[in-house]
Amino acid sequence: MYNQKKELKTRITLEGISNMKENVEKQILNGINNPFSSTGTPINELYGAANTTAVLANIGGGAKRIGGGGMQGGINNIRQYDMVKTLLYMVGKLKKNAKYKQVSISKLLK
Repeated sequence: MYNQKKELKTRITLEGISNMKENVEKQILNGINNPFSSTGTPINELYGAANTTAVLANIGGGAKRIGGGGMQGGINNIRQYDMVKTLLYMVGKLKKNAKYKQVSISKLLK
Protein backbone atom coordinates (compact mmCIF):
# COMPACT_ATOMS: atom_id res chain seq x y z
CA MET A 1 0.00 0.00 0.00
CA TYR A 2 2.81 2.45 0.90
CA ASN A 3 4.59 1.84 -2.41
CA GLN A 4 1.40 2.54 -4.36
CA LYS A 5 0.94 5.88 -2.61
CA LYS A 6 4.58 6.75 -3.18
CA GLU A 7 4.28 5.81 -6.86
CA LEU A 8 1.21 8.02 -7.28
CA LYS A 9 3.05 10.96 -5.74
CA THR A 10 5.94 10.58 -8.18
CA ARG A 11 3.77 10.64 -11.30
CA ILE A 12 3.88 13.82 -13.29
CA THR A 13 2.11 14.78 -16.48
CA LEU A 14 3.70 15.96 -19.67
CA GLU A 15 1.73 19.18 -19.29
CA GLY A 16 3.25 19.70 -15.82
CA ILE A 17 6.77 19.23 -17.17
CA SER A 18 6.09 21.68 -20.01
CA ASN A 19 4.68 24.26 -17.58
CA MET A 20 7.73 23.87 -15.36
CA LYS A 21 9.98 24.46 -18.37
CA GLU A 22 8.07 27.61 -19.33
CA ASN A 23 8.24 29.02 -15.79
CA VAL A 24 11.98 28.43 -15.43
CA GLU A 25 12.60 29.73 -18.94
CA LYS A 26 10.78 32.99 -18.07
CA GLN A 27 12.79 33.36 -14.85
CA ILE A 28 16.07 32.87 -16.72
CA LEU A 29 15.12 35.30 -19.50
CA ASN A 30 13.95 37.91 -16.98
CA GLY A 31 17.24 37.58 -15.12
CA ILE A 32 19.33 37.87 -18.27
CA ASN A 33 17.33 40.85 -19.55
CA ASN A 34 17.47 42.76 -16.24
CA PRO A 35 19.90 45.59 -16.98
CA PHE A 36 20.83 46.27 -13.33
CA SER A 37 22.45 44.37 -10.48
CA SER A 38 20.85 44.40 -7.03
CA THR A 39 23.16 47.31 -6.09
CA GLY A 40 21.75 49.40 -8.93
CA THR A 41 24.91 49.19 -11.03
CA PRO A 42 24.23 48.55 -14.72
CA ILE A 43 25.25 44.99 -15.61
CA ASN A 44 27.10 46.16 -18.72
CA GLU A 45 29.46 48.18 -16.49
CA LEU A 46 30.45 45.08 -14.50
CA TYR A 47 33.24 42.78 -15.64
CA GLY A 48 34.44 39.28 -14.79
CA ALA A 49 33.16 37.68 -11.61
CA ALA A 50 31.07 40.73 -10.67
CA ASN A 51 29.15 40.47 -13.93
CA THR A 52 28.68 36.72 -13.56
CA THR A 53 27.45 36.90 -9.97
CA ALA A 54 25.07 39.76 -10.77
CA VAL A 55 23.53 37.88 -13.69
CA LEU A 56 23.23 34.66 -11.66
CA ALA A 57 21.56 36.57 -8.82
CA ASN A 58 19.14 38.16 -11.32
CA ILE A 59 18.29 34.72 -12.73
CA GLY A 60 17.69 33.59 -9.14
CA GLY A 61 15.16 36.36 -8.58
CA GLY A 62 17.53 38.94 -7.12
CA ALA A 63 19.92 39.17 -4.21
CA LYS A 64 19.11 37.23 -1.05
CA ARG A 65 19.03 40.43 0.98
CA ILE A 66 16.03 41.63 -1.04
CA GLY A 67 14.22 38.30 -0.88
CA GLY A 68 15.52 36.60 -4.02
CA GLY A 69 17.44 33.38 -4.35
CA GLY A 70 20.79 35.01 -5.03
CA MET A 71 23.47 33.25 -7.03
CA GLN A 72 22.41 29.86 -5.66
CA GLY A 73 18.86 30.50 -6.88
CA GLY A 74 20.20 31.35 -10.32
CA ILE A 75 22.29 28.19 -10.45
CA ASN A 76 19.29 26.14 -9.27
CA ASN A 77 17.08 27.67 -11.99
CA ILE A 78 19.63 26.80 -14.66
CA ARG A 79 19.92 23.24 -13.29
CA GLN A 80 16.14 22.90 -13.16
CA TYR A 81 15.86 24.09 -16.77
CA ASP A 82 18.44 21.53 -17.85
CA MET A 83 16.67 18.78 -15.88
CA VAL A 84 13.29 19.64 -17.40
CA LYS A 85 14.70 19.64 -20.94
CA THR A 86 16.25 16.24 -20.25
CA LEU A 87 12.95 14.90 -18.89
CA LEU A 88 11.07 16.17 -21.93
CA TYR A 89 13.59 14.47 -24.20
CA MET A 90 13.31 11.19 -22.28
CA VAL A 91 9.52 11.37 -22.17
CA GLY A 92 9.47 11.98 -25.91
CA LYS A 93 11.47 8.79 -26.38
CA LEU A 94 9.20 6.83 -24.03
CA LYS A 95 6.00 8.34 -25.40
CA LYS A 96 6.28 6.20 -28.50
CA ASN A 97 5.88 3.11 -26.30
CA ALA A 98 3.58 4.56 -23.63
CA LYS A 99 -0.15 3.97 -23.88
CA TYR A 100 -1.04 6.72 -21.40
CA LYS A 101 -0.07 10.35 -20.97
CA GLN A 102 1.44 10.00 -17.50
CA VAL A 103 4.95 8.67 -17.16
CA SER A 104 6.38 7.43 -13.89
CA ILE A 105 9.62 9.09 -12.79
CA SER A 106 10.85 5.72 -11.59
CA LYS A 107 10.58 4.44 -15.19
CA LEU A 108 12.57 7.43 -16.41
CA LEU A 109 15.34 6.81 -13.93
CA LYS A 110 15.84 3.11 -14.70
